Amino acid sequence: AKQALVLLNSIESGDDMEALESVTQLCFDLSVAPEEAYRSFPVESALQVLVQALTRPFPEISNYSVIAINHILDCVPNSGLVFAGVGGVNRICEKLLNFEYIDTAEHIVKTLDHLAKDQAILILREGAFTTIVNMIDFFEYSLQKKILATATNIVKHVYREDLVIEYVFPVIPTIANHLAYKGEELLELSELSLEFFLALAENLNRLMITQNELFCANQLLQSAFELLPYHSAGIRVVSFAKNLCLMSPQSVFSFLQVGGLAVLKKTLEAQDEHSQNEALQILDIILPNKQMNDKHDQVKLSNLKHNPEFLVQIGDMFFKRVFKFYEKNMSKKIRILSLKVLEKLMTHLQDECLVRHTTVPVFANFLSEVLSCSDLEVVKLGLSMVNLLYTRIPFETSDNLIREGVTAKLHYLSSLENAKELVLPKFLKQQLHETSNTSEIQRILQHSGISQNSRYFFQVFQLAMQRNSEATLSKETQIEDILGLIAQDVLVLVNQVLLKEKEYSQPSAYKVLSELKELAKNLRNNHFNMEKFFEILQEGTTPFELLNSGFLSELWNFLVNSFQNDQRVYEFVNKLSNHTREGSTYFECFEALLLKTIRYTQQFQVYISDVPINSIAYARTLSSRLRVKFEYNPQPFKSHYKFEKDPFLRSKHKFFKDHNNFELSLEEFQTLDVLVDVLLRIQTKGELSSFVGIFERTKSDYQSIQHGELNLTKQQTKLLNLLTNSLEELGVRNQTSHLDSLEEEKHEDSTNPKLPKLKVVLKMKGHTLPHHISVFEAINTYAAVGESLCVSFYFKPLSQCSEKSSLVSKHSQIEKVLLDQASDNLPLKFLEFLHLFSMPSQVSHKLTALLKKQIDDLSSVLGGMVPDWLRRLPKSVPFLFSFEERLRLFRVLGFTGSRRVYFNSNKGKRYKVRLLKQKALVPRSDLLGTGFKILKNSALLKYGMLEFDFENEEGTGLGPTLEFYSLISKEIRKLPIWRDNGQVGLFPAPLQSSEDLKYFGLIGRLVAKALYDEKLVDLPLSPVFWKLVLKKDLTVNDLVSVDPDLGKHILELSHLVEKKDSQATFKGASVESLELYFELPGYEIELKPFGKQTKLTIHNLQEYIQLVTEFTLMQRSQAEAFRKGFEKIIPAWTLEVFEEEELEHLICGYNDESWDLWTLRHSVHSAHGYTKNSTTVQNLLKFMSDLQKEERRSFLEFVTGCPRLPLGGFKGLHPPLTVVKKTMPGNQDEYLPSVMTCQNYLKLPDYSSYEVLARQLFYAMKEGSKAFHLS
Repeated sequence: AKQALVLLNSIESGDDMEALESVTQLCFDLSVAPEEAYRSFPVESALQVLVQALTRPFPEISNYSVIAINHILDCVPNSGLVFAGVGGVNRICEKLLNFEYIDTAEHIVKTLDHLAKDQAILILREGAFTTIVNMIDFFEYSLQKKILATATNIVKHVYREDLVIEYVFPVIPTIANHLAYKGEELLELSELSLEFFLALAENLNRLMITQNELFCANQLLQSAFELLPYHSAGIRVVSFAKNLCLMSPQSVFSFLQVGGLAVLKKTLEAQDEHSQNEALQILDIILPNKQMNDKHDQVKLSNLKHNPEFLVQIGDMFFKRVFKFYEKNMSKKIRILSLKVLEKLMTHLQDECLVRHTTVPVFANFLSEVLSCSDLEVVKLGLSMVNLLYTRIPFETSDNLIREGVTAKLHYLSSLENAKELVLPKFLKQQLHETSNTSEIQRILQHSGISQNSRYFFQVFQLAMQRNSEATLSKETQIEDILGLIAQDVLVLVNQVLLKEKEYSQPSAYKVLSELKELAKNLRNNHFNMEKFFEILQEGTTPFELLNSGFLSELWNFLVNSFQNDQRVYEFVNKLSNHTREGSTYFECFEALLLKTIRYTQQFQVYISDVPINSIAYARTLSSRLRVKFEYNPQPFKSHYKFEKDPFLRSKHKFFKDHNNFELSLEEFQTLDVLVDVLLRIQTKGELSSFVGIFERTKSDYQSIQHGELNLTKQQTKLLNLLTNSLEELGVRNQTSHLDSLEEEKHEDSTNPKLPKLKVVLKMKGHTLPHHISVFEAINTYAAVGESLCVSFYFKPLSQCSEKSSLVSKHSQIEKVLLDQASDNLPLKFLEFLHLFSMPSQVSHKLTALLKKQIDDLSSVLGGMVPDWLRRLPKSVPFLFSFEERLRLFRVLGFTGSRRVYFNSNKGKRYKVRLLKQKALVPRSDLLGTGFKILKNSALLKYGMLEFDFENEEGTGLGPTLEFYSLISKEIRKLPIWRDNGQVGLFPAPLQSSEDLKYFGLIGRLVAKALYDEKLVDLPLSPVFWKLVLKKDLTVNDLVSVDPDLGKHILELSHLVEKKDSQATFKGASVESLELYFELPGYEIELKPFGKQTKLTIHNLQEYIQLVTEFTLMQRSQAEAFRKGFEKIIPAWTLEVFEEEELEHLICGYNDESWDLWTLRHSVHSAHGYTKNSTTVQNLLKFMSDLQKEERRSFLEFVTGCPRLPLGGFKGLHPPLTVVKKTMPGNQDEYLPSVMTCQNYLKLPDYSSYEVLARQLFYAMKEGSKAFHLS
């Protein structure tokens, strides 16, 4: 402070040179001063002196004065008000009108940006705003961007209509000029101009300014729409259009005139809810309200009547999308808005268009689903639309409404009790009855159908509070009376519609239902008229008819009773494969009908927490901790196990008997496998104390959580030190933080075969806890409210699992599905049955959306509060769910607590999770050996992220890590443990040595670690091997997948067995003349004792086929070793959410991406010297499109470090593949391209021709794949 006062006094002196020296020193001091130094700094005096210095004629003094002012405004809160108080705003604006240096103008713009929030009006009045905008073209690009950002900030904080009209409107043409797209190099300027107009439009709507004819709506919209292809600007363009449409009916008309509907069409198809919501809001603004009470609505309707093509286009666009759109979105807000738009559209469409869009069966089916909803507002909108149809076009729609079950839903809702269930469901009513907590009562009512804006909401709230305080029965009665009054609104509308339905219904509407009932009756008598069913299927039936006729349940019973007779089942399935008149198969028709029926039959519940999932509060919720007590409670062993002869188990027992309880403070997301890993290791009291201390938090940990960051690096570092040998021996070092100094213990890996195999059993209140259960779920499942958590544990010998894959017939698979009692949902059971014969092709968008909504709320998932269908359906009928959501489910089910939270935080959430990062140094000369040593350390693989670098090479980070996985995959594929079966996937050769099993265990760990860290391994394992790993049954048909030639011959021999003819011949020759013996083809392995001497005959042919198939397919030991290795990190059963064929994409990456020019243009980015139109970039795209399959692998490995694209193809690359200019001295053609694999960067010289580019790239791809010399 003293030094500052001295400098300030010097600045005030009359000597310009001394003042310049002092203000320069002051700028330097302020730039390096710590934050606490500003507490004693004389802010007001300094600003007064600096403002006065702006008037000095010496321009350098003015320049440094502005810089000093900005330092103060940056670091001192509320200093902007002090600056204004000493006359700084007027003086800085004057200076802007008469600046000497460009630098000074730039610093003044920054000052204005600081002042924009509190001094916007003064900046406008002093003319600074108008000046900087009108002079924008005078400045260089970087300052132009700052001017636009500052102008936007000022406009946001102007709250007076007269100032907007006087000062802002005149500069609109200038900024509009920069809004127009002028190439990628000026894209940022266009986007900043868009931000300005968006802020201005929002402000005009807030101020309700009606003089918006100056806003040039047509021109601005046209310019804004040009920015739509650029992702960063897309949603802002739509938001701007929405705010523009809010201004007036004229703005709406401008939006329609310049092609706004095409923009809405694309936006409605976007994946994010925000974009969809914005598009729906625009449609809601465009369409007049149903009541037409507002003069704006009358103008809108008049415009639409004079331009009917717009309404027709909206109808064509919205009706085609609303059904799938509604099904995919679980957001109540978006669903209700889409129904409101639909109701408005139906109100204003001409009868001809209304008939065209609403007489298709899918619309009546959609209304049936809407009326099945448990939300009162949704049902009322559905009833309004049904009433509208019966009012305007009853004859055209009546039959469909009956056939799709809409009428049945109306009859259901005509009951007062059912209508009251919509207002306050029984489960909420019960909760309301049991609570006396004010906030809980409010929460319950918010989840009810009672509008929060209605008087009923307040009345019920008051009565619930009085009831709990006075405990009077009359209050309950009054609540019921209010619920009845709300329900009466529904009943009135329902009865109106039912009267019309009775008037217009025709007997023809019940024809198909009657026919299906007759078929169901025949099925009960064991007679199935298939031809009639397929005729009905072809003509079209509805989910309502299928279920309410009883046909579906009778068909299932018929198939169950027929499974012993394959002929009847296969006859039904074979006829499903026939084609209808339209060209599709009956199978496809039946599948589509079943999918619709799933929607119709069941409301699939999801459980959502009350904390917003994208908030910092959500991170705090996930990281809440609980004190958990652990007690050692040994159990008696089976008599055959010699306890006394097992010194390791005896030692464990003795130690924990002496230290039989301890407590841990665990985060709710932690899974108990952490405890299991450590309990198997702990041998000393010091280790136990270290373990207890691992989960304690410091003050800085708590502060980080309060700011939305959960740092788990220290915790995972300590766990690793406790669980594993010295990491340095493996060439592994910590990247994230320094290793904590713990007493170093030497441990052998828990998988060491010399150690006895022990299992840790965890129990709570007599229930055995799965190791993957979270602390939160254990509490919710087994502990009473408010009860402390106590877990007992003991050790027992690890027994071998008896469950194995078996070789079964197709008949057995059919029997297994038909007799499965796990589900009572018939449509789902039928789909699972059909899946045995063909892969269903349709995804259920509704189930996928529900799955997404549930997984998004990680708190509920971690707490075990997930519905039964979520645990069961993705495994039994995975094809009903999108691959992307099943991948997220796999991570939620299979990963440990910290890794689950990490992946959840990465998906656009506001909180951050930091995990431990380790880096391993591996030599290329012994990559396989070193890699396998690292893989043996299960703790290292499980806790934290693992990266790889190569010895004596510069490359580091993601690129070398991906290359490590790629290269070790190559080495593994060379091992003599695989069957030579061409290109049909890796499958184990018959086991020759027990040493081979170690390889499979380590390969299992490698695959799991790659999945755990979101990396790819180039190991395309056969789908049949995955069946073995997942302990699924195999059939003879799987032999064809493993060995096509052998499988073909075995199937041909099987046909001889089926003929049951002792004289049957194989390709004209007798079986005996084939000179085959009981040896495995291609291997010197006897299929049975004395197999080399046992000749194949027609009589032992069945045995031979069975043994060849079993010896080829049933590589159970290798699959079991792989599974055990995999489960050191991830439970293998979680992979069941994928089809076996999908696992290759999951593990190896995407191999089917198109490399055509269109795809590449939209996938490859250009930057830092190149644009998409650069000749070299165009040549690169041509080069890439011409590459063959193996060349593509080489190119990807060179640029990204991995020979395959990730899931999602090019779009799955993060960051995206980017080409930048590499500028070198001299002739550019002489230089090779180089890469930054961690950023997917290709640094490409500006080659003179395509031929040079191709030559240099091919050379670099070949040489660069062996080291990071070109990195």
